[in-house]
Order: sequence, then C-alpha cells, then structure tokens
Amino acid sequence: MKNYIDKNYSTLQYHDNFTLAKTPQNIAYLKISNFDDFSNNDVKATKEVMEIFTPIIKQSNGLIIDLRFSMGGSDLVAFSILSYLIDSELALGGKQFKTSTGYSELQKIVVAPSKINHYTGSIVVLTSQKTPSAAEVFLLGLQARGNVTFIGERSYGAFSDALTKALPNGWGITLSNERYLNSHGDNYENIGLPVDHEFVFLDVENIESGKDVQLNEAIKAFR
Repeated sequence: MKNYIDKNYSTLQYHDNFTLAKTPQNIAYLKISNFDDFSNNDVKATKEVMEIFTPIIKQSNGLIIDLRFSMGGSDLVAFSILSYLIDSELALGGKQFKTSTGYSELQKIVVAPSKINHYTGSIVVLTSQKTPSAAEVFLLGLQARGNVTFIGERSYGAFSDALTKALPNGWGITLSNERYLNSHGDNYENIGLPVDHEFVFLDVENIESGKDVQLNEAIKAFR
C-alpha cells in the first residue's frame, strides 16, 4: 500500500477505523476498517471525521473507498458517511424481517445529505469477500448514488442485522432474520453485491511482488 501513497501528503487516521491518504495522482484514498462509532452509540465521531475529510476529498481528482478489510458495524455510521457523498435525499432501498408467513412490509431507507461539505464526484470502491454487514449496506447506498465503480470481488453477503434470543439454559443465539433490497428490489443476501470489474483479492503472486492490482485498476479508472 505504501507504494501507492503520496509521501508529500500527511496520512490522517482517526479512531482506528478511518484512514485518509492521497495518491501521487491527487486521488483521495479513504480506508474504512469498520463502521463503528466511539461516541455513545450515536454518530458524533463519524460526523467529526467526515467534516475534516470531505473538504480534502473535494480538492482531489477523485475518491477511492477501500472496504476490502472492513469488519462491518453500524448502519447508522454507514448512512452518516453516505450523507457527505450526496447533495439530495437518496432512496437506497429498504429491508424486511422474516415472519411466519413470509416477510414484513418493506421498510424504506432514505438518507438525507449532510448540511455542508458534500462530495458529489466520481467514486471507485474496492470490495472483497471479506466485506460484510454495514459495509454492504453502505455499498447499496453507493450503488443507488451512481457515478460509482465497483472493483474487486463480490461482498460477503451478510446484510442482515442480528436478532438476539435467550435460551432456557442461559445460552444466547443470534439469527439473521432480515433481507435488504436495493433501489431496484434486488436481494444480495448470501451472494454478495457484484462488482463492475472483478479481481481476486490477496493473490499470492501479487502480494509477493508488492502489487495491489485492485488499487491499480481504481487509479486507472480516473484517467
């Protein structure tokens, strides 16, 4: 990764899950390691980070978002980040939970833009089979946003929130009881969200040679 970063620009890192750097081509590189927030279960910390990052991103020639190592997290964090990448309300789809007779009525998901600092330019997203949960809900939002190219591998395919239940013996279990639909009604649970350009993640030959084929393709997309 260090071979692709502009050493003349200071890399910014916040809360161990947000990293912003720039390539020599003046393309912003945003790595999101997880979608957790560290401010009492709201999105205060996420908003503070995006208020710092977005003006820098707006001065770049494009934005690469790397979700290949993301560990998922909170949908609210995903929506908060997305709010800085749109300038009008965005309907990204909705979700339903399983019932004894099928599925509940669709709960629509609409994200409002942040009050300031919108980036509306081109985005390239890097994904892998290790991209799950809230990271995938974020992908649905980017898919609905448009002007986004997806590179890498299909995501993990685990969009659902976890339903927690207690057993009589004191044990606990969690069940995936939901399905998320994109703005066109497509369901990617268990199969993952597809990409526009597929490249194998963590290819041994590329690792040994120090190449990041996916990131190379992302940079090429802005030429």
